[in-house]
Amino acid sequence: MSDSALSQAEIDALLAGVDSGGGGGNGGSSGDAAALQNYLAGAVASQSANLSTMTGATVTLTGPTVSSSTRDALIEKLPDTVTAVTADFTAGFPGEHCFLFPENAAKADGYKLEQTRQQCA
Repeated sequence: MSDSALSQAEIDALLAGVDSGGGGGNGGSSGDAAALQNYLAGAVASQSANLSTMTGATVTLTGPTVSSSTRDALIEKLPDTVTAVTADFTAGFPGEHCFLFPENAAKADGYKLEQTRQQCA
């Protein structure tokens, strides 16, 4: 495992706030899930453009799917090594957001993002 990879203990710590017995998070309703999906669907085009600009590659995102899961079920679906990127938003959809990327995608996109950052500096 590389220095930038998350260990299973670190993944567990990131997911510690997720309810392992219920539907996940705060146990929102199906109406909450539909509202979140509609909100996210409105951002697909702009996020595709943002990621294309940041990576220098063509990025095409499709409409989101929102589902809930227990902590344990989510961990089973993850690859052995992931990269977690967190961002705190105060506007739009406020709160802490966590994005999990498989190791190969994180390495490829991280390299491109670093090149873009250096060119902008």
